[in-house]
Amino acid sequence: MEKIIAEIHHIIKDSNHVLDAETTLQAYFSDLASQLMKEALEALDSELYVPFKAEGWRIANRDSRTITFTFGTVEFMRRRLKKKGEKSFFPLDNICGFNKSERYSTLLQKQVAELVTGSVYRGVAEAVTKLTSFSMSHGTVGNIVKSVGEKQAQWEKQNLEEYEVALPEEQKEVPFLLVEGDGIVIKGKGKRKEEIHRVQIAEGVTTSGKRKKLKNPIFVSSLKSAKDAWEKAAIYLGSHYDLKNTVVISNTDGGSGYRAEDCAMAIGVCKEHIHQVDRYHVHKKIKSRLSWCPEMELPLKKALWSYDWDSIAIVLDTIESKISLEQEKDQKEELRLLAAYLERNWAYLRPLREIESCKGIRGIGSCESNHRPYSYRMKGNGKYWSHDGARAMVSIIEGKKMGTLEKALTEPVRTVPESLAVKLKFAVRNALKKHSGRERTPARQAGIPAMNATCSMGMMKKIFAS
Repeated sequence: MEKIIAEIHHIIKDSNHVLDAETTLQAYFSDLASQLMKEALEALDSELYVPFKAEGWRIANRDSRTITFTFGTVEFMRRRLKKKGEKSFFPLDNICGFNKSERYSTLLQKQVAELVTGSVYRGVAEAVTKLTSFSMSHGTVGNIVKSVGEKQAQWEKQNLEEYEVALPEEQKEVPFLLVEGDGIVIKGKGKRKEEIHRVQIAEGVTTSGKRKKLKNPIFVSSLKSAKDAWEKAAIYLGSHYDLKNTVVISNTDGGSGYRAEDCAMAIGVCKEHIHQVDRYHVHKKIKSRLSWCPEMELPLKKALWSYDWDSIAIVLDTIESKISLEQEKDQKEELRLLAAYLERNWAYLRPLREIESCKGIRGIGSCESNHRPYSYRMKGNGKYWSHDGARAMVSIIEGKKMGTLEKALTEPVRTVPESLAVKLKFAVRNALKKHSGRERTPARQAGIPAMNATCSMGMMKKIFAS
């Protein structure tokens, strides 16, 4: 310790100014931490060899590896063990969770991935280079995004598959559930476009001071189709909720893949299902159809708010009287389409305040505002995406919003082969069909909790405890 203090003292004295001193100290502390980490890892590797040696494992060779942590780059030596009839492996890599071919630590990957949700790759690379003792290129940032996004997507897929084969247990019952769906179109490569199909589920709204936020929100998405997103939502709802005493309020724009029947298929049987066409999209439609008569937008919106078709009809008649002779054909067609739209969706335009079972409900219609993390990062400024790149970014954004990135990066992947998992899924489904009434699989945490005997750090604790 005295030597370290003396070296720090020497650096400060020999520096030209405060910036020079701090820059030199940053490099010094990084080198110091890297050296200490190197010695600690190599000592741990020696300790790990002892129990394996007793089981007949022998050293095949010693190999070096370089990993960059948040505090600096560490190059260390570790043993590869071999045993007749067994596959050779590096105990230190397995125990510490150092994945094959990865040059960056799990925490560094997580932090870079989270930064990327709010900035472009070059901006994140510049921030890492300026704030740490090592540099990172924008290409490396892109590779980290793809890797983390793939792990998050795989974690979500594994969870959904395990929800499908979950054994019946107690499910959650809530008085209200909000289910919303919408899509975001982003630019793909060339002339192609990608659409992010989103479904969000929440139990209502909680208030923290003056700020309101969704209660226990879950976000599901798919770049494949709206149907795929609804199927994922159906699996989640079926495994987590018993809806027999729940009023479910769904909200969409009413477009293809987001109609009332699409919501109903995902929700299933519940106490009451109330579907709403999103008010934002209704107002947008009115503005679009009445672009030639903007002074009648407000009266029509007020008539909608009162939910009185007679009032709607009066306003539409008034609008018709304002049609000009020069553009009579086009304006009549716009008015006809608007009237048809309102009539077609009339059952879904009823304000929630008019429905006895929904009085006081807040939070419906927030799906549109929750597009912002996606649209802010993935649209505009000439941005375009490959299918895999878009999927990775969407997975990271959702993992960050739901707080699941840590689990996705630290929990082990499925140990059961996928072919066997599929067989298990169909076996459980067939068994559940024998039950009468509405059967739903229960809520269950699909992930393996950290620090148990199955994760890397848990294995290490088990080895040294024995």
